[in-house]
Amino acid sequence: MHTKSFRSTLLRPLLLLAVVATLLSGCANLAAVRDFASQAKSLSSYNVIPPDLVGTNVRRQALFGKEVTEENLANYKRHREHFEDRQAVIVKYMGALAAVADNEVINYKKNLDDVAGAATKADVLDKGDADLFASAANLVATLATDGARRKLVRDLVTRCDPAVQKLTAALAETVREDYLKSLRREADATDGLVRDADLAKNPGLSRLARYAMFEHTATIAARKKSAEAFAEALGKIGAGHAKLAAHIGDFTRKEFIAELKGYQDELKALQAQFKN
Repeated sequence: MHTKSFRSTLLRPLLLLAVVATLLSGCANLAAVRDFASQAKSLSSYNVIPPDLVGTNVRRQALFGKEVTEENLANYKRHREHFEDRQAVIVKYMGALAAVADNEVINYKKNLDDVAGAATKADVLDKGDADLFASAANLVATLATDGARRKLVRDLVTRCDPAVQKLTAALAETVREDYLKSLRREADATDGLVRDADLAKNPGLSRLARYAMFEHTATIAARKKSAEAFAEALGKIGAGHAKLAAHIGDFTRKEFIAELKGYQDELKALQAQFKN
């Protein structure tokens, strides 16, 4: 009896320690999801490129000596709006994912409701994709336990991953195929002004042209670097989310947490390259 009581007394704290360790392990894994989603939200909200989708085209036309018509300007503005609509979906979705991983049910619901609204405006999504977010907003879960939050994260990520992949790819394509190409044409137009000054065989005019274009050229180079980093980061967000979707049942695996942390670190490094 004494031996049995002694063993029972010894085992109680060990069992308690095991339970606590299990709970802490679950929380730590949800924290990894939360931290990745928070970083992805912060990065995807980078707001310098949308207005410059208009600005670079206006500047480029001016450098070529062309007048920007109201019709062309309207096209550029619509392009900006489409980009911002798509961007809003990713930002709000990542905010919702971070919130549910952090047991902030009110913020989760608000963000998902906003996502559902934004998704209907984003022309990159068809009706079925937009409905993914609307239906995800109606998921019912009791968030009082870590296990319930893990289930909700699994449901959310699994259901929404196809749309997330489509959105991040579309945003990155716009940056690379539209914005960066326009910046390159803007740089070519800048070089053209300097070449025209050189052709005049007037050293003073050439120096003045180079002086006038020096800061502008540096600004274009900085914008290009930021845009390239942003496009790469969007790809990392998509890849990280795909990793979540592929290993959604492995929250207790240290390797999974390390991989997710790796994506987060890569995103931080890329975000440091953004210029305001």
